[in-house]
Amino acid sequence: MTDDQLRALTDAEMQDASAESGYGGLLAAARAKAEYYFQGLPKGDLAPPEVEGRSSVVDTTVANTILGMHGPLMKIFCGTDNVVEFTETQPDDEKKAKQATEYLNYLLRKKNPGYMIIYTWIMDALKSKVGFIKVWWDDAPVETTEEYRGQTDVQLAILLDDEEIEVTGQRAYEDEAAAKQKASALEQAGQQLQQMAAQVQQQSAQNPQAAQQGMQQLQQAQQQFAAMQQQPVPMLYDITVKRTREGGRLCIENIPPDEMFVSRSCKDIDDNTFKGHRVRRTVAYLKERGYDTEGMSFDDPAETPEARERDLLGLQSQLIAPAESEDKDSRLVWLEECYVYADLDGDGAALFKVMRAGGKILDREKVDANPFVDLASIPLPHQFFGWSMADLAMPHQKIKTSLKRSVLDNLYLQVNGRYWAVPEQVNIDDLLNSRPGGVVRVKNPQGVGRLDQGVGDIASAMGMMEAAERDAEEATGYTRQSQGGGMQVAQTATQSNIVTNRADERLELVARTMAETGFARLFKKMLRLVSQYQNKAEQVKLSGGWADVDPREWTNQFDMSPGVGLGTGNKDQLVQHLMALKQSQVTALQIGYATPANLFAADKKLTEALGFRDADRFFTDPAQMPQKEPQQDPAVVKAQLDAQARKEQLEFEREKAQMLAQIERETAERKAQAQKEVDLNRQQLEAQQQEQRIFLEAEQTERDAQRRHAEQMDRIALEREKLALRRHEIDAGLDAKIVAAQISARAQSESLAAAETQSNEDMAANGNA
Repeated sequence: MTDDQLRALTDAEMQDASAESGYGGLLAAARAKAEYYFQGLPKGDLAPPEVEGRSSVVDTTVANTILGMHGPLMKIFCGTDNVVEFTETQPDDEKKAKQATEYLNYLLRKKNPGYMIIYTWIMDALKSKVGFIKVWWDDAPVETTEEYRGQTDVQLAILLDDEEIEVTGQRAYEDEAAAKQKASALEQAGQQLQQMAAQVQQQSAQNPQAAQQGMQQLQQAQQQFAAMQQQPVPMLYDITVKRTREGGRLCIENIPPDEMFVSRSCKDIDDNTFKGHRVRRTVAYLKERGYDTEGMSFDDPAETPEARERDLLGLQSQLIAPAESEDKDSRLVWLEECYVYADLDGDGAALFKVMRAGGKILDREKVDANPFVDLASIPLPHQFFGWSMADLAMPHQKIKTSLKRSVLDNLYLQVNGRYWAVPEQVNIDDLLNSRPGGVVRVKNPQGVGRLDQGVGDIASAMGMMEAAERDAEEATGYTRQSQGGGMQVAQTATQSNIVTNRADERLELVARTMAETGFARLFKKMLRLVSQYQNKAEQVKLSGGWADVDPREWTNQFDMSPGVGLGTGNKDQLVQHLMALKQSQVTALQIGYATPANLFAADKKLTEALGFRDADRFFTDPAQMPQKEPQQDPAVVKAQLDAQARKEQLEFEREKAQMLAQIERETAERKAQAQKEVDLNRQQLEAQQQEQRIFLEAEQTERDAQRRHAEQMDRIALEREKLALRRHEIDAGLDAKIVAAQISARAQSESLAAAETQSNEDMAANGNA
């Protein structure tokens, strides 16, 4: 399909949708009417008569009804942690379902302005039939401009190391404080140089050697001074940067009902009929998103249906710029985001997202769902647009406005009635001046009189006002009793409770309907988007503490159940019911058919009913507490204890026998070891004694040998003396016996030598032994 054919198709769809939801259609007029009814403006069918002096008061039933219901609904949806809860569809998905519930509520309330989104969404549903929001995944990078002042070189270097930073402006200047500090230091150093120079000049005449040392010190000081002068002053920087963060975030925003297109044949926001969103954007906005803006046409904003509708209420959009502007990029153009089910690429019908601007097709993309979520306060079967609370209250506001004007006009006429006067018989100026206590000058008292007007049954009129008020309460469900006012209408406390309960039931029906439709569909689309497009885990603080949440693990779709609109009665009744429930749970816990988890659930609901959002500050989930062992039957416990005692007794006997055997073994081992030590000691003692005995015997043998050797030597000496004596005798004259004596002496000498040799050998043998 060509761009011209696609443009013709979307033009036809938008023209067809405009009769039901377009800017110039019936719904636009109905929204405008609801708006001026809500604001209490005297225009349209609330315009006063074109008669001077008549009342122009406007009743505010529509505003009272919408604001009276808006507050409790906001409390219901924003006073609880989880608007919608996910339940597991697989046995192992319980933890994932709980994590998905808390994470998606975190994305709605923390990452997006969840409170104002819900505030506006509910307000549109109560006032304009249907409220719309848009939820989508934005991959576009987020650009922000940041300014940093007085950055040092180090700080600037750290800043520039950030890959997300791009410098767009910079200014460098000297650090004023550092410059003053340098000037002061140079001034002090200069004074010191002057003093040193004067000292050197004095020393040159008195002590040349000291002057030479002083001159060297002066030169060093001058060098230091020159270095201080050359040292630059630190610089500071004022820098403007553009920070570009990667895209990838879940976006939610409200759509004004008059910017939404819905096909007249649509029955559900997610069916295959045509839907679209039309909004004014600048050419620069389109260029930033990469669209080709050549060949676009620019409408005159003052002549568009949207502008005409806003002019009805004096609410002309401030987003208006001349079609022919000097700045081409600031010109405004209609940006239309259309979702059409058609065969655009020749492979079968599918849902396509078509972007148009200025009559030009900018982009076409096949998608699996549209990003819109609707919210209605009173849906009607087989219709997309149901009733709003304004639709129910507007007829009664018109009646009450007419009654109030009639009563006030009657009172005006009674206070300032009409008079008849005969000319020339009364001073007309005095008569026209209705000053309290004023004097009217007349010539004839019969020449002036009061007409009988403004006299009516005020009580009947007030009764009709009360009847109209009750009719409005019956129609809208908003009552004075439910807001704590007008309790005098009910004659008894029972009647008051009946009326209050009926109003609460209507409010709870609206809340439950919103939860089951709009809010459930919103969270379903949020779950689909984060599961498909979030490509990394995120660390967030959930009820159980910090956790890494990775939606890619949520491959299984979860079931959903609303977390609001399930109570009955007003706040006091709900608290009383929860307290009674807790008492029953305490009894059931003792019997055994209630658990701590049941009590925690009741305490959590009670905390929310009392107006506290975070129940975890007051109670701890039993699932997060250390698990305790379950209590057992006393008979079973006794049998287990007896068996344990017998087991312990047998164990004790076995250990006792083992201990006695061990003692016996250790005693025998100690005895054997002691006997072994005794035998070893005895053997060692005997060996020592043997060694001592051998040593003593050796010593004795050696002493005996020495004694025998001494005695032998003594005998030898004696014999030698005897031999010498006899030799002397021979020398004295016994010549005859010389030869014989010599021979005898020689024989004796040889005998003695042999004896000496034998003695030495004996001594040597004794020494070796």
